Amino acid sequence: MRAHWIAGVVSVAISAIASAETIESLTARSLSAYEQIESIRTDMQNTTGSLSDELSTVGHVLSVFDEPLLTTEELDELDTEIAHAEKRLTWLEERNESEDAIARARMTVERHTMLRRLGTMSDKAARKAWRQKLTERKTSLEAKLTELATPYRTQMKDITASVQQDNKAFTDALSPFFLTPATDFEGVTLDHVNFTMHSAFGGVEWKDAEGKQIAWAHIRLRDDAEIQSYERDNLLDELYPIRSTSDYDLWVWAGNFLVTFVPSEGTMKNKELLQAVVTDFVDLEGLAAIEVDAPEAIATGSADAIE
Repeated sequence: MRAHWIAGVVSVAISAIASAETIESLTARSLSAYEQIESIRTDMQNTTGSLSDELSTVGHVLSVFDEPLLTTEELDELDTEIAHAEKRLTWLEERNESEDAIARARMTVERHTMLRRLGTMSDKAARKAWRQKLTERKTSLEAKLTELATPYRTQMKDITASVQQDNKAFTDALSPFFLTPATDFEGVTLDHVNFTMHSAFGGVEWKDAEGKQIAWAHIRLRDDAEIQSYERDNLLDELYPIRSTSDYDLWVWAGNFLVTFVPSEGTMKNKELLQAVVTDFVDLEGLAAIEVDAPEAIATGSADAIE
């Protein structure tokens, strides 16, 4: 009997160690995927930003092409906006601000100027010709944007594909930290938990006995640097840094996890109550105890796709 009991204890201990190792491995891979994707996304935006702004401007002008001509009052308002935009552009250029900031300011001037031109263009033939020219410009911009963005999108897609097979394991590993609340919430059950590796993000939902949602939460896995950027003088239970709190939501750090807890039920929409009951729904202590290893790069087939 004693031998069986010892074997059982050893088995449970080994299982707990394996579970911890699994969580640490999954969180490290998830954080790595998220940070790589965000880095690539930033690079893509830096590369395509000016084209995107130009495409947005042309698309907006085309979308209002059938609007009536502007009134005198509307023209005066637009002239004021153009003057402000030109003044800001000059200010940015004189201060030698970033090329991106200057390009966006220049595009704002162009957008307002194009709208003014359209709002005073009464000749139907001229409007038709300009519309055709803008349509061709839009098509060309879309093609250029696709060409520039494709390598970045491919690499982000490959990173997502390399970790998405672990989504279920990630969800299973973190599900125990989300609870069916105690007797103060009779009939309320944990209804839905889902985590995705590539976004280091999870969604959780609780419902009452009638199937009505009473609360939900978003969970974000983030690195130490982001956590340390928040003040530590506002703590929940003297342990967990509060990022923000109101009657409508509570954002609180539990280790490397940022928990956003949101009540759907009106009676729970109270700042003090949210802080008092969040631990009935989320095991903040358990999440905070998860050791998140420093992320390592995730290799993909398209690692050298961007030059």
